[in-house]
Amino acid sequence: QMTYKNYINTPDASWATMWFMPDQIGVWNWEHYDDARFAELHNAALRELDAETRAAMYVEMQDRMEQSGAYVFVRSIP
Repeated sequence: QMTYKNYINTPDASWATMWFMPDQIGVWNWEHYDDARFAELHNAALRELDAETRAAMYVEMQDRMEQSGAYVFVRSIP
C-alpha cells in the first residue's frame, strides 16, 4: 500500500520527527516505523544547542527513514 502525505512543519524539526517515535506506533506512526537509532537521535537533538550538529542529526534521521523502505521523500515544486 502506498500513500502520499503532505506534511507542513513548524520551524523546529522535532515537531516532524516526534510522530515517528516507537511510542507513536498505532497512534500517528501508521507505518509502524521502529528504529532505535532514530529514537536516540530524536532525543539527543532535543538537547543539542549547536545548530549545525542538530541539523546533521535530522538529516541522518531522514536518511534512516528512507533506508527503511517505508518512506520516500519528495520535494514539491511550487
